[in-house]
Amino acid sequence: MELGEMERVRFVTSNYSSLQGLKILPLGVWLYMEAAWNFNWIPLFNHNRPISSLLLLCIACGGWLLVSHWYNRVFGYVGPTKQGVLKFTWTSIMVVVVSFPWLIISGVIDGALKPPVSALGLTASFLLALWWAVGRLPKHYAIAAVLIAIVSILPLFGIAKDQTFSGLIFLVFGTILIMVGTLDHLQLIHKLGDSPTRSDD
Repeated sequence: MELGEMERVRFVTSNYSSLQGLKILPLGVWLYMEAAWNFNWIPLFNHNRPISSLLLLCIACGGWLLVSHWYNRVFGYVGPTKQGVLKFTWTSIMVVVVSFPWLIISGVIDGALKPPVSALGLTASFLLALWWAVGRLPKHYAIAAVLIAIVSILPLFGIAKDQTFSGLIFLVFGTILIMVGTLDHLQLIHKLGDSPTRSDD
Protein backbone atom coordinates (compact mmCIF):
# COMPACT_ATOMS: atom_id res chain seq x y z
CA MET A 1 0.00 0.00 0.00
CA GLU A 2 1.40 3.38 -1.03
CA LEU A 3 1.98 6.18 1.47
CA GLY A 4 -0.79 8.35 0.00
CA GLU A 5 -3.22 5.46 0.18
CA MET A 6 -2.29 4.81 3.81
CA GLU A 7 -2.84 8.47 4.70
CA ARG A 8 -6.23 8.42 2.98
CA VAL A 9 -7.32 5.30 4.86
CA ARG A 10 -6.06 6.71 8.15
CA PHE A 11 -7.94 9.97 7.58
CA VAL A 12 -11.23 8.22 6.76
CA THR A 13 -11.04 5.78 9.67
CA SER A 14 -10.13 8.55 12.13
CA ASN A 15 -12.83 10.94 10.94
CA TYR A 16 -15.49 8.53 9.69
CA SER A 17 -18.17 9.68 12.10
CA SER A 18 -17.69 13.39 11.40
CA LEU A 19 -17.58 12.75 7.64
CA GLN A 20 -21.09 11.28 7.77
CA GLY A 21 -22.46 14.70 6.94
CA LEU A 22 -25.91 13.65 5.78
CA LYS A 23 -26.75 12.80 9.40
CA ILE A 24 -27.21 16.48 10.26
CA LEU A 25 -29.56 17.22 7.37
CA PRO A 26 -32.68 16.34 9.43
CA LEU A 27 -31.56 18.92 12.02
CA GLY A 28 -31.26 21.47 9.24
CA VAL A 29 -34.84 20.72 8.19
CA TRP A 30 -35.95 21.15 11.83
CA LEU A 31 -34.32 24.59 11.88
CA TYR A 32 -36.20 25.42 8.69
CA MET A 33 -39.43 24.56 10.50
CA GLU A 34 -38.43 26.86 13.36
CA ALA A 35 -37.82 29.61 10.81
CA ALA A 36 -41.24 28.96 9.29
CA TRP A 37 -42.80 29.46 12.75
CA ASN A 38 -41.04 32.80 13.20
CA PHE A 39 -42.15 33.91 9.73
CA ASN A 40 -45.69 32.68 10.50
CA TRP A 41 -45.73 30.49 7.41
CA ILE A 42 -47.32 27.45 9.11
CA PRO A 43 -50.22 28.53 11.39
CA LEU A 44 -50.95 25.00 12.60
CA PHE A 45 -47.34 24.64 13.72
CA ASN A 46 -47.58 27.96 15.56
CA HIS A 47 -50.67 27.02 17.57
CA ASN A 48 -49.09 23.91 19.07
CA ARG A 49 -45.71 25.20 20.18
CA PRO A 50 -43.55 24.21 22.00
CA ILE A 51 -44.94 20.65 21.70
CA SER A 52 -44.75 20.67 17.92
CA SER A 53 -41.17 21.97 18.05
CA LEU A 54 -40.06 19.25 20.45
CA LEU A 55 -41.86 16.60 18.39
CA LEU A 56 -40.11 17.72 15.22
CA LEU A 57 -36.78 17.75 17.05
CA CYS A 58 -37.37 14.14 18.13
CA ILE A 59 -38.19 13.22 14.53
CA ALA A 60 -34.98 14.94 13.39
CA CYS A 61 -32.97 12.95 15.95
CA GLY A 62 -34.62 9.79 14.67
CA GLY A 63 -33.60 10.81 11.15
CA TRP A 64 -30.04 11.22 12.42
CA LEU A 65 -30.04 7.63 13.67
CA LEU A 66 -31.56 6.28 10.45
CA VAL A 67 -29.00 8.03 8.28
CA SER A 68 -26.22 6.77 10.57
CA HIS A 69 -27.51 3.23 10.04
CA TRP A 70 -27.58 3.87 6.29
CA TYR A 71 -23.92 4.92 6.35
CA ASN A 72 -22.94 1.72 8.14
CA ARG A 73 -24.82 -0.40 5.62
CA VAL A 74 -23.64 1.38 2.49
CA PHE A 75 -20.10 2.46 3.38
CA GLY A 76 -19.39 -0.10 6.08
CA TYR A 77 -18.72 0.10 9.80
CA VAL A 78 -15.45 1.49 11.12
CA GLY A 79 -14.48 0.44 14.60
CA PRO A 80 -13.17 3.05 17.04
CA THR A 81 -9.49 3.95 16.72
CA LYS A 82 -7.36 5.53 19.40
CA GLN A 83 -7.36 8.84 17.55
CA GLY A 84 -11.09 8.56 16.91
CA VAL A 85 -11.82 7.90 20.59
CA LEU A 86 -9.71 10.89 21.64
CA LYS A 87 -11.46 13.10 19.11
CA PHE A 88 -14.89 11.88 20.23
CA THR A 89 -13.98 12.47 23.88
CA TRP A 90 -12.72 15.97 23.15
CA THR A 91 -15.80 16.78 21.09
CA SER A 92 -18.10 15.50 23.85
CA ILE A 93 -16.33 17.68 26.42
CA MET A 94 -16.61 20.69 24.14
CA VAL A 95 -20.32 20.12 23.58
CA VAL A 96 -21.43 19.20 27.10
CA VAL A 97 -19.10 21.31 29.24
CA VAL A 98 -18.54 24.36 27.03
CA SER A 99 -21.06 24.65 24.21
CA PHE A 100 -24.39 23.77 25.82
CA PRO A 101 -24.07 26.08 28.87
CA TRP A 102 -22.96 29.05 26.79
CA LEU A 103 -25.60 28.47 24.13
CA ILE A 104 -28.30 28.29 26.82
CA ILE A 105 -26.98 31.44 28.52
CA SER A 106 -26.83 33.34 25.23
CA GLY A 107 -30.34 32.19 24.35
CA VAL A 108 -31.61 33.51 27.68
CA ILE A 109 -29.83 36.80 27.06
CA ASP A 110 -31.53 37.11 23.67
CA GLY A 111 -34.94 36.40 25.17
CA ALA A 112 -34.64 38.52 28.33
CA LEU A 113 -32.47 41.47 27.35
CA LYS A 114 -33.18 41.57 23.59
CA PRO A 115 -29.76 42.94 22.62
CA PRO A 116 -29.27 44.62 19.21
CA VAL A 117 -27.40 41.54 18.00
CA SER A 118 -27.95 37.81 18.37
CA ALA A 119 -25.98 36.65 21.39
CA LEU A 120 -26.90 33.08 20.49
CA GLY A 121 -25.61 33.52 16.95
CA LEU A 122 -22.34 35.13 18.01
CA THR A 123 -21.79 32.42 20.63
CA ALA A 124 -22.46 29.69 18.08
CA SER A 125 -20.07 31.39 15.65
CA PHE A 126 -17.31 31.61 18.26
CA LEU A 127 -17.75 27.99 19.36
CA LEU A 128 -17.76 26.75 15.76
CA ALA A 129 -14.60 28.72 15.00
CA LEU A 130 -12.96 27.33 18.15
CA TRP A 131 -14.03 23.80 17.22
CA TRP A 132 -12.61 24.33 13.72
CA ALA A 133 -9.28 25.58 15.04
CA VAL A 134 -8.80 22.94 17.74
CA GLY A 135 -10.23 20.00 15.82
CA ARG A 136 -8.49 20.87 12.54
CA LEU A 137 -11.78 20.64 10.69
CA PRO A 138 -12.20 21.49 6.97
CA LYS A 139 -12.23 25.15 5.92
CA HIS A 140 -15.97 25.20 5.27
CA TYR A 141 -16.52 25.13 9.06
CA ALA A 142 -14.58 28.40 9.38
CA ILE A 143 -16.59 29.92 6.54
CA ALA A 144 -19.80 28.83 8.27
CA ALA A 145 -18.66 30.51 11.51
CA VAL A 146 -18.02 33.77 9.66
CA LEU A 147 -21.43 33.65 7.95
CA ILE A 148 -23.20 33.06 11.27
CA ALA A 149 -21.36 36.01 12.83
CA ILE A 150 -22.32 38.30 9.94
CA VAL A 151 -26.00 37.38 10.17
CA SER A 152 -25.92 37.81 13.96
CA ILE A 153 -24.98 41.49 13.71
CA LEU A 154 -27.38 42.46 10.90
CA PRO A 155 -29.78 44.33 13.27
CA LEU A 156 -26.98 46.82 13.99
CA PHE A 157 -27.42 47.97 10.40
CA GLY A 158 -31.22 48.06 10.53
CA ILE A 159 -31.63 44.74 8.72
CA ALA A 160 -34.05 42.09 10.01
CA LYS A 161 -35.40 42.86 13.48
CA ASP A 162 -37.59 41.22 16.10
CA GLN A 163 -39.35 38.01 15.09
CA THR A 164 -38.20 38.32 11.49
CA PHE A 165 -34.61 38.35 12.71
CA SER A 166 -35.18 35.17 14.75
CA GLY A 167 -36.62 33.50 11.67
CA LEU A 168 -33.63 34.61 9.61
CA ILE A 169 -31.23 33.18 12.21
CA PHE A 170 -32.96 29.79 12.11
CA LEU A 171 -33.08 29.89 8.32
CA VAL A 172 -29.36 30.65 8.03
CA PHE A 173 -28.43 28.09 10.69
CA GLY A 174 -30.46 25.43 8.87
CA THR A 175 -28.91 26.29 5.52
CA ILE A 176 -25.39 26.22 6.96
CA LEU A 177 -26.01 22.85 8.62
CA ILE A 178 -27.22 21.38 5.34
CA MET A 179 -24.32 22.88 3.37
CA VAL A 180 -21.68 21.74 5.89
CA GLY A 181 -23.20 18.27 6.10
CA THR A 182 -23.30 17.96 2.33
CA LEU A 183 -19.66 19.08 2.02
CA ASP A 184 -18.60 16.57 4.69
CA HIS A 185 -20.39 13.81 2.79
CA LEU A 186 -18.76 14.84 -0.50
CA GLN A 187 -15.38 14.81 1.23
CA LEU A 188 -16.06 11.25 2.38
CA ILE A 189 -16.94 10.26 -1.19
CA HIS A 190 -13.78 11.95 -2.46
CA LYS A 191 -11.54 10.27 0.09
CA LEU A 192 -13.02 6.86 -0.61
CA GLY A 193 -12.33 7.42 -4.27
CA ASP A 194 -14.87 4.95 -5.65
CA SER A 195 -18.65 4.74 -5.54
CA PRO A 196 -19.91 3.20 -2.30
CA THR A 197 -20.88 -0.44 -2.33
CA ARG A 198 -23.31 -2.05 0.01
CA SER A 199 -21.63 -4.10 2.69
CA ASP A 200 -22.49 -7.76 3.08
CA ASP A 201 -25.03 -8.56 5.75
